[in-house]
Amino acid sequence: MGQRQYFTNCVNWPKMCEEYFGSTYAEALDQLIEDGETITLNAFRAELDDESYTDLLDMLNYAQPGDEGLHIEDDYHVAFKREPSTGLIYAIHSAIEYVFATPEEVAQLQENAMKNAFEDAPTALVLVHPGSLCGSARMMIGKMEADSARQDILQEVSDHLGPLIVIDGFLSDELSTEEEDLIREALDKNAASGHLSLRLWGCDAGERPYPTWMPYGGSMEGTIFEGQEEAASAIAPRLADHSILVTGAWATEDLSSGCASSVLVALRDALGGAAEVEHSYNVVYEPDPSLDDGCENEEPAL
Repeated sequence: MGQRQYFTNCVNWPKMCEEYFGSTYAEALDQLIEDGETITLNAFRAELDDESYTDLLDMLNYAQPGDEGLHIEDDYHVAFKREPSTGLIYAIHSAIEYVFATPEEVAQLQENAMKNAFEDAPTALVLVHPGSLCGSARMMIGKMEADSARQDILQEVSDHLGPLIVIDGFLSDELSTEEEDLIREALDKNAASGHLSLRLWGCDAGERPYPTWMPYGGSMEGTIFEGQEEAASAIAPRLADHSILVTGAWATEDLSSGCASSVLVALRDALGGAAEVEHSYNVVYEPDPSLDDGCENEEPAL
C-alpha cells in the first residue's frame, strides 16, 4: 500500500490553500482538472494508505470491502486520475475532485501552473518615443535609415497581438497623421481583443504633453509621468505575466544610455531578475561613435 493521504476537494480547495500557502492556488486546481490522466482503481488504491482509502469510501458513501452495499469498483460514475507533472492523484465523484497530495506537491503544481500560464501569455510590446524616429533620427543615422527603421517599427506595432504600451515624448508630434492613425488602430485592435492597451506620456526632456496629445486607456492625469522610466515602473506590475519586448528609440547594447534601454532596465528592476524583458529586433540603436571617421560629408559643388 502507498502512503498518500487526503488533502482536500475542489470545493474546499481555496480555503485549504489559503490556510497552507496564503493564496487560493486557483491556477493549480485548474491545471489539475485540465491535465488529469485516467488511471485504474487499482493504481489509485495502490498509492493510498489503508486509513485514507477507508475514509474515502465513507466520505463517498460506498460500502467497505466485504460489507454489503454499493462498492466503489461497481460504480461506473466515479473516475480516478493522476496529474502528470507532480504525480498527485484524485477521485472524481458527482463532479467533485477529491485530491490526495502533500502540501509540497500542491505547491509544485502551483509553480508549474504559473510557469505554463506565463509561457502561454502573449508577448507585450512597449513602444518608446516613436517621434524620436523622425527628424532627430534622420540627423543621427541618416534620412533613409531613419525612415526605414520607423516603418519597420510601426509595422511591428501594427502586426502585434498582445499587451501594447506606447510611451510618448515631446517629439511624438512629428509623427504624421497616417502614423498616428496606425498606432491608434493597433491600440484599438488589442484593446478589443482584451489585451492591456495604453498610451502614456514619459518625456526624458521633462516636457509636458503638447496640446494635441491624447492618452489611451486611462485618464489624462493617470497617464502622465516625469519620464519614460517612471512610466515603465508604473505599468510593470500589469505586465508581470508576460514576456516583454521594448522597441522604439534609442537603445544601446550595454544598456548604459538610450530611452528604450532605460525603459528595459526599469521594467527589469520593477519585475525582478526572472522577468523576460528584451530589446525588440527592430529597436533602433544609438550610432557607435567609434565608427565616426571624423570627416563630414561635403555639399556637392554646384
